[in-house]
Amino acid sequence: MGLPSRTSLGDFLRVRLDPVPVDPVKLAGGVAVFCDPKTWPRVPLRLEPGWVGAVGIHPKSAGQFEDATQHRFHQLVSHPSVSALGEVGVDFTVEEKLHARQISTLRWALQSCRFDQPVVLHIRGGRLDRVHARAHREVLEVLKSVAVNPLQLIHLHCFQGGLLRCGSGRTRTATPTSGLGWVSGPSTPSRRRP
Repeated sequence: MGLPSRTSLGDFLRVRLDPVPVDPVKLAGGVAVFCDPKTWPRVPLRLEPGWVGAVGIHPKSAGQFEDATQHRFHQLVSHPSVSALGEVGVDFTVEEKLHARQISTLRWALQSCRFDQPVVLHIRGGRLDRVHARAHREVLEVLKSVAVNPLQLIHLHCFQGGLLRCGSGRTRTATPTSGLGWVSGPSTPSRRRP
């Protein structure tokens, strides 16, 4: 879309797509995700009507999670105006020496979560792990180790598995209240119907 990295939500909502999609969408709301410590908002969050906010730390930013950052993160996530925790998780496309830091940051972040806050998980495996199996196993182990409530709402952001994968009994048992955000690759609005 060619927007600057610090585009406000209001400016983003005023953007007009060109070409206009065949089936226009009236955006009524959504989730504004703040997962970079440099762009974390002030609380209380003041968003456009119909919008809620999520605060997290993207796995690729786990190296920025110092003591002062942890304190600010906890203040943000515990504020009632923050509706969700996320994005948090693991992204194993980075050097392997950073994986342990991502896992420890995820563990700490989950311990700051309120039960009424959905968790937006970012789970991405290494370049050779097309189904992201190791990354999903690591995150499930963290969820178990911090005793996340089995009914905690979890959204798997940019899920890249298939219907058979998410419908397995194992997945339902491990995270019975998960939702999926599907990704099939980059796409742009089309003027033609499929």
